[in-house]
Amino acid sequence: YSLVAAPLVVAGFLSYFPPADVRTELVRFLSIGGLSGRQEIWLRALAALEDFSYTGVGLGQVGQVLPALYPYDLLPGQSYQHAHNVYLQVGLDLGMAAQIGYISLWILVLSLLIDTLRRPASPTIRTLALGSLGASITLLVNGLVDAAMWGTKLSFLPWLLFALVVQLSVAVSADDDAE
Repeated sequence: YSLVAAPLVVAGFLSYFPPADVRTELVRFLSIGGLSGRQEIWLRALAALEDFSYTGVGLGQVGQVLPALYPYDLLPGQSYQHAHNVYLQVGLDLGMAAQIGYISLWILVLSLLIDTLRRPASPTIRTLALGSLGASITLLVNGLVDAAMWGTKLSFLPWLLFALVVQLSVAVSADDDAE
């Protein structure tokens, strides 16, 4: 059924949103100048991270500090409030020690997920672990070009995912100990 439904959904989407409108929305989404604009921001973020490696520039201060100390050539009237890379953003906000800790936390979460998936588990735990792995990969890849899951109202979601992964690992370990 999904082989029949998928083309129908795509056809419905394209009839409701013509390709020209989709392109317009993508260009608007990349309003900071696309990849070249992001690269410009990343270069300034790296320079600031080098200068403020111990302390960072402070939570939520990227939009004020970077344009003042590291001017950029965006279109007139445009500004940015974050580094458009979550790994750089954590370092800019809190310093390199926090950046190393954040990356280490992701490595720990991924290793727990892989360990959970390698062990025998109930279908529910296995499904939750696979979903968590997919969500983790999505967040890691999205973090390369955006920092939406850091310093916004949605920033609790990765921490909720981390808690789920730990609980899944504990549940699988408890099942192993019971046997």
